[in-house]
Amino acid sequence: MELLVPTVSDIVFKYTWPIKRYMKVVGKKTSFDSSPFSININGIQSEWNLSIRFWKGPQGKKITNPVVLCLNMLNCSIAEIEQARVRFQFGIYNVDTIHWEFCHVNRTILALKTTGDIFSLGYRDLCIVDRHVNKSGDITVMVKIQIIQNEIERHNLSQDMAHTLRHPRAADARLSCGGMNNTEIPVQSGIIGARSSTLAAMIEPIRKVDNTDETCEFTDPLKINMEDKLDRVVEAYAIGETSQISNGQDELDRKYIPK
Repeated sequence: MELLVPTVSDIVFKYTWPIKRYMKVVGKKTSFDSSPFSININGIQSEWNLSIRFWKGPQGKKITNPVVLCLNMLNCSIAEIEQARVRFQFGIYNVDTIHWEFCHVNRTILALKTTGDIFSLGYRDLCIVDRHVNKSGDITVMVKIQIIQNEIERHNLSQDMAHTLRHPRAADARLSCGGMNNTEIPVQSGIIGARSSTLAAMIEPIRKVDNTDETCEFTDPLKINMEDKLDRVVEAYAIGETSQISNGQDELDRKYIPK
């Protein structure tokens, strides 16, 4: 089952792991691993588990207390790579007070991508004492997980436009920057025309000459004398530095727009 929610960060996942006869087998086992559990939400399909590992002393002997409680992502499937913050908190059940004892909240940054590799997000040293063990020698640990996507960046207009321009039919013009690499950037002529009257004036004559082309390419007169300036204007446009765009536009206007 997959959850579909307006904001992923509104959801906190909780997984409880009862470990049967822990105190009776801890001296014999080298590790403990929980069953996998799934987190499927808004196109993020992933499997996780908890594990317990042990430190070793100077002589290489296993130390049974404290233990190392780990949170692991076993695999993940997602349409596009995206960065997310993950908050998680471990807890262990106190059988005397009938309440959970929680560790401090851990935070990490995770690149969500399709992968089958195991990734350990973090761990905590956990002391297991008498108040955590029931009469059968069982203990119960848990983890709460919150995935916080960068919602602002995911729905940013510039990012949406970048996704659109990855499709060849979406770009109706090519901006040739010249230089050694002769770089070409797919663009929407309407958008760059709105940003720059100079570029708009260069696009219009080409459209009038040939209305049959699916895309138009415009280089001159910028390509002849203004390659470096155009590169700076395009770079400023990409990062949103409007003051640089304005300065570049003024110089272009002075050089190429008739008075």
